[in-house]
Amino acid sequence: MALNATNRSPVQARNGDLPYTGRVTYLGSIISSEGEADLDIQSRRNKARTSLNTMSKVRRSSTYSTHTKLKLYYSCVLTTLLYGSECWRLTK
Repeated sequence: MALNATNRSPVQARNGDLPYTGRVTYLGSIISSEGEADLDIQSRRNKARTSLNTMSKVRRSSTYSTHTKLKLYYSCVLTTLLYGSECWRLTK
């Protein structure tokens, strides 16, 4: 993938050309060559939803206090959702 590159000649490695791609996943975030964050936001929402569903037994349990459940939500679900959001491009 090339960002803001005027020269689109292929990169060679091991006697062959590397294929061009429009998006790359790096540290769990999807980086697009157009700079759009739609796919990354959708991916983050799905990962946060999965994290929330994983905690379903804890959420339904009466053993844990509401305070403990909120702490788990903030530390597991919200951080998963917002990871890398500082790099999202604002369009509206």
